[in-house]
Amino acid sequence: MIIITLSRVVRTIALLLACLSTFHAVAEHPDLHVRERVIIAGSVTLGDAPTRLADQLGLFAGAGAEVEVTSYSSGAAALNELLQRRADFALTSAAPFAAALLQQEKTAVVDGEELVVLARISRSNNTHHVVVASADADFPPGQLVGRRIGVMPGTTSEYFWAGYAPLHGIAQADVQLALLDVDAMTAALRARDIDAAVVWDPWPRRIRDALGGELALLSDSRIDSMSWLLVTRRLMVEQHPQLCDGILRAYLRAEEIIHDDPARARGLEADASGLSLGYVQRLAGDFIFSLGLDWSLLSEINHHVAWRLAQAGGDSDFVFAPERYLAPEPLARVAPIRMLLPRYWQQDAAR
Repeated sequence: MIIITLSRVVRTIALLLACLSTFHAVAEHPDLHVRERVIIAGSVTLGDAPTRLADQLGLFAGAGAEVEVTSYSSGAAALNELLQRRADFALTSAAPFAAALLQQEKTAVVDGEELVVLARISRSNNTHHVVVASADADFPPGQLVGRRIGVMPGTTSEYFWAGYAPLHGIAQADVQLALLDVDAMTAALRARDIDAAVVWDPWPRRIRDALGGELALLSDSRIDSMSWLLVTRRLMVEQHPQLCDGILRAYLRAEEIIHDDPARARGLEADASGLSLGYVQRLAGDFIFSLGLDWSLLSEINHHVAWRLAQAGGDSDFVFAPERYLAPEPLARVAPIRMLLPRYWQQDAAR
């Protein structure tokens, strides 16, 4: 007996619409300039698995240009590649994206150079941890008082700690924060320059393997939710619509494989990431892979903007207009069923 689930029907319809929209996109939205090669800057998080899968299986081949995928230690580092013009697209979370938006507000950005989100490719829960070099699996959060804690500024590491500490009765003055890149935290723990590090998966496993000892992981799913965003510049969207459409179609195909053949997808992710298959399988339950643009993403980005402004003593009620940082046109052409934005946006984006 064949069982067809509703989610599979929805994904199939989305893919069919994407295929049908290809002909319309080519005819009505030609690229203004030819790009022979583009770079997508990703990172080691499992939330970026669709990027690696699309790269491994050659799914970007239909994008109309050679696509090179590079990987960095964090979404902030990947976003910096885009900001420094060493990449054309980047995968990052809402935390560094919000920081970049605010930085662009302070500077005179040339029209077309603004950062925009094409789509969210995944979201996660319970993937951030305070890593303590301790064999005590029940290490109490209160024992962090008086310790030196490593956090990476401008990322979800900083954001997670800001929420975790007060929930567990730890005041800002109770600890000393060391501002470090995530890939420097292993060495800092080994040298005992810090007592704990606030990181995201898969860094706890990497730190444990490097230190060769047991780690205590302190987590809290109440404040641990993250979206993984595909970001580019507005000029890329305007001048290379076919390329943007082709890249989104590759992500849709990768997502289909993740859902319909999870064993294959997880095996390929283990090969690409260098992580054990068992570890990838365990982490997979904390991620939702679903390409789209919706109201919750608008809320998440503006929440991070407000939090960052509040941290700096600014106007935490400031809200960016969605058209300032979203580019819904490619997704509206490729998979309109994946857009859950205001109706007028969907009408305008489809023109």
